[in-house]
Amino acid sequence: MKRSESPIPRFLAVVLSTLLPMLSADGEPMKDPAGSSTDKNLLESADAYLNLAYLPEWRYSGDKSGRRDNEMLLDLWVPKGAKNCALVMYCHGGTYTHGSKKLDNGSLALAERVLSKGMAFASLNYILMPKGIRPQVWYDYHDAARFLRTNSTRFHLDTTRFGSYGSSAGGWLITSAGHGTGDHFSNRNYGQGVTLHDIMNAEFAPLMNEAGEDSSVWTPMQSEHPGYPGVNGQWQAISFDLKHLDEFATSGSPAMLQIVGDGYKPGKAPATAVKGKYPPLPTMLELAAAGTIDYSYAYMTDPKFAKKSTHVPPTTGDHAMTKRVVGEGEAELAEVIADWFDDRLNGDNARAPVPEIWLAMRVIDGPREVSIVVPSGDITVHFTTDGSEPTAASPTYSKPFSISGDTTIKAISVMAKRKPSGAAIATFVKGPQPPVLTQTERALPPAQTAKPYSFTFTANQVGARYWLYGDLASRIDSKTKKASYPNGMQLDSTSGVFSGTPTTPGKYWIQVAVQSKPGMIARVYDFTWEVTGATTAATAAATPKDSSTDTHTNITVLQLNTLPANDRASIQKACAEAGVDLVINEDGGVLLIVPAAQRATAKSILSKHFGQKLPAGASWVD
Repeated sequence: MKRSESPIPRFLAVVLSTLLPMLSADGEPMKDPAGSSTDKNLLESADAYLNLAYLPEWRYSGDKSGRRDNEMLLDLWVPKGAKNCALVMYCHGGTYTHGSKKLDNGSLALAERVLSKGMAFASLNYILMPKGIRPQVWYDYHDAARFLRTNSTRFHLDTTRFGSYGSSAGGWLITSAGHGTGDHFSNRNYGQGVTLHDIMNAEFAPLMNEAGEDSSVWTPMQSEHPGYPGVNGQWQAISFDLKHLDEFATSGSPAMLQIVGDGYKPGKAPATAVKGKYPPLPTMLELAAAGTIDYSYAYMTDPKFAKKSTHVPPTTGDHAMTKRVVGEGEAELAEVIADWFDDRLNGDNARAPVPEIWLAMRVIDGPREVSIVVPSGDITVHFTTDGSEPTAASPTYSKPFSISGDTTIKAISVMAKRKPSGAAIATFVKGPQPPVLTQTERALPPAQTAKPYSFTFTANQVGARYWLYGDLASRIDSKTKKASYPNGMQLDSTSGVFSGTPTTPGKYWIQVAVQSKPGMIARVYDFTWEVTGATTAATAAATPKDSSTDTHTNITVLQLNTLPANDRASIQKACAEAGVDLVINEDGGVLLIVPAAQRATAKSILSKHFGQKLPAGASWVD
């Protein structure tokens, strides 16, 4: 997709005012219509940069249907005349299957409050299922920050003041990506995670998962190949109503604001996956109690939310009143969130951005060069290599340095008129390296429809296993339980042969994960593959309807006080077998969340599991 630099015509301001910025593929600010009134809303008066392609060129095909390139665009509004302003980015909900950057009433209200405080506001589209979205959706979230920082002069942004707000799946996205580093690994099975400590405790033995062999492919949460190398992708402050991977929180986590009901009391964060000779890492609640991380709650006072974790709460209106986090009294949730971002990005509680430590692959087998990346030259980084806590008296980072064995690096950022950042942590350990693909060209040999195609991926280790993600990841039909293979293509996991007879022309993003054997750490590589010719059969997976008018299609089915581990495993397995996209949010109680279209199936599964008699304190939620 080619990025256009031509101005948006004036008449398109009408489109903006109705909040339908669809695929104009433009990057210049929308100018005010002549003779516009002074009482128009702040979104209309802002400089608007719509449908920005925030990923590298090779991720785009120009196809607005099957590939749905509109899933990898963002909209940005900057206050008129602003220079070097803070940014708040919105990530929509929809269980990773639906939703759009198109603003609804709630996100529009938040955008106006944010702009009223002189901060820029963005809304992000991200790749959705049934594509093989993990781990790429987390990588893309950080690449959105890298893109905006790379273009900060053009967009008048302060690279050291970035925050984001996520609702439902968007909250899951920003909390999992916000915590995840090279010390953390996740798999394709709804983002289950383990830490490097887990892998060390298992002495690098395979970590298997009963959901399937490909679910035991553990890929790093920090991309080895970011879209904009050398640019910081960390976000400083995040607010959300659904969080994920609590156990990944560290001293380098962003400032956090969680939206809950009045009287809410958080439960214990889940333990790490494996116990062993390495002590468990501190939980997020322990880090917050110790003051290591900045963690706050926005308490909504409507009785319907009392003592509960909220899900897609209203930001304005009769039910949106919330205790202020900054200041005294109550206000609508949108105002409370915007005030908090203003305080954490611009005010006395603003911190310097947390550094990023590279290499992303923390398992090493010899000397490796490490670098530390921050967003601005006005930041000083202090670091240690012995695991001790860095201070302003610790060595100052100036250039990459070498390590060769077990090493724990910690780094903080210091800048004028800011609190120092939390400490970024990178734990490097000596161990078996994941395989490396021998392919050096990103573009695979082209193909033609109706003609058999074959290409073999090879690795530097005998017996390596190969897995296909991206546009052509295999999909399981929720009704038939049978696998389908987009565009007729498969990747054999043992031979590395990518083969089939393509039916649909286009340019495709192919991601290949390679590991030494199932259950081990994998590396991921990105390729492009072009198919020419005419369509010869119905596409394997039709494009879903545009769900932008139905952003929050994920709903809570059951609320419980607790969920024992054996119940959790049994429910997860039953839902996975039935093709139900279940999210379990355990946070001061348990919420079982599914897409609206799968509610009946999920309720049947849960009713059968509990034998029609729910545990004490449990209730169905419509």
